[in-house]
Amino acid sequence: FCKALMYSTSRPEGLINVENKYRGELSNIERNLLPLYPTERVAARYFGRVYDPYSCWSAKCVNMYHGIFDCLNCGIKPTFNDGMILLTDSSMFTIHQHTNKPWDLLCCFQGMYKIHDFDVFWTSVDKFQGAEVKTTLKGHETPYSRMFYKTWLGDNCCPQFYSQACLTCMVKGDGETVIGTKVNVTSFTDCVRDTDQVKAFRSDVASVRVGKMLSEAPT
Repeated sequence: FCKALMYSTSRPEGLINVENKYRGELSNIERNLLPLYPTERVAARYFGRVYDPYSCWSAKCVNMYHGIFDCLNCGIKPTFNDGMILLTDSSMFTIHQHTNKPWDLLCCFQGMYKIHDFDVFWTSVDKFQGAEVKTTLKGHETPYSRMFYKTWLGDNCCPQFYSQACLTCMVKGDGETVIGTKVNVTSFTDCVRDTDQVKAFRSDVASVRVGKMLSEAPT
């Protein structure tokens, strides 16, 4: 339905000249949901996942031990939010998917317990204004976190860090308004700002902005 709805409106193709880096790496949800042109170039892409609180357990606890909760509930819980941002030579897309991953133990599991909730935002890339990355890094220094740092036991039982990041893409709205779409991610092993995915996204966004400025420059 989302794809058909977006196909019902026209959008320009190839507004800016950018490198096609991620077209071959798109997930099934991105391929099936977004109305990408056959020749549309995907210049920047980011994916983030954050788990929801479960029962009396906080979101921080669930994100840290989500594997344990997943095993105890056969994947039905905990639910999580997947956020995806795509910048192409024609459009900017943001997808928020609230879902879970029930184990395929019985054929009825997927049909009865699978959650599929989507929010989709898209606009022309000429409305794109820029992106920002906000991160927080909290340390938890104990003898155990220091002793087992960068080991499986340290990463899963006594992590030394708790890092959160919020990536926001800003687009021009009506009049002078600016609209922001966000994707969140957490990590207990590294500072999110220093991860390769965040560094690549910031570099790719800069390339998109350069392409946008060149396309808007007077000839």
